Amino acid sequence: MGRVDAAPAGRELVQRDIREETVSVRGTEYPRNDVYPTPEGYVPRFSRKKDQTLAKPALIPWAARSERDAVLRFLGTERGAEYLKYAGDQFGRYKNNNPHFAYEALRDTAGDAGSTTHTWIEWWISGRQGLEPECEGPSEVARRSMQQWFEAVTLVPKYIETAVHLLPSEFPPDGMGGRLDCFAEVDIPDTAPQHSHDCLTGPVLLDWKTSAGIYPDFTLQVAFYGYALHKREGTPWPVPGVIVRPPKTEVEFTKRGGWPEVKVIPPARMERAWVAVRAMQNLYTFLQEEG
Repeated sequence: MGRVDAAPAGRELVQRDIREETVSVRGTEYPRNDVYPTPEGYVPRFSRKKDQTLAKPALIPWAARSERDAVLRFLGTERGAEYLKYAGDQFGRYKNNNPHFAYEALRDTAGDAGSTTHTWIEWWISGRQGLEPECEGPSEVARRSMQQWFEAVTLVPKYIETAVHLLPSEFPPDGMGGRLDCFAEVDIPDTAPQHSHDCLTGPVLLDWKTSAGIYPDFTLQVAFYGYALHKREGTPWPVPGVIVRPPKTEVEFTKRGGWPEVKVIPPARMERAWVAVRAMQNLYTFLQEEG
């Protein structure tokens, strides 16, 4: 079975302890959990660079809708009625009691569901040893979908939840790091529901997503993980990437017949995505220098 770097609970505790610490990388301060240690010092994680370089337009209207809905719910309460009479005073009290934006709370809730789902997936593909992680709500829907998919395919993990990186000397000027979900030998039949591809066999890089959709920048992340693992461990490159996104609501679960959404990235596309990651690194570096 695959190699597990650390227990899920241990990783979460470490991240909570170091969240407020910062580390300087080539003059730029990063939160401690946004960097990875390497023999050449700390390197920024992929997601940090991606988020600071590539905008996510879908998040803007989503954040606005979340704020609007939160305000409407508030106005429908008795306290909201007071707000309508004493707008300035009441709104000030509301924000004092609720200092964070509504979309931030929703984002954190979604992150918790994603973390729980990832923990259960790691338990399943690592051999189902020990107690099964508890899932509820959205993560329970995702668990049922992923179990259905795992039982329909053959998957032999080689690396599970593995930290990878490119050194600054390999990926100037400051390198890059991240943690891949799974590298495995697979046999995914073309007859499996929700699979619009030919039978897929051999080594692949798998990425589990619990987002609302499969977005284009996910391909960049998978390509980076695949290339970085190749540099560190000598695994084949390029290999197909497979993004698996289970539903998190009963409505979507029923609509999809319980199956997750699956996107297969052919090796040639992975190579093109890796070229795009290098371009992203150059753009990130340029923006940092300009700032």
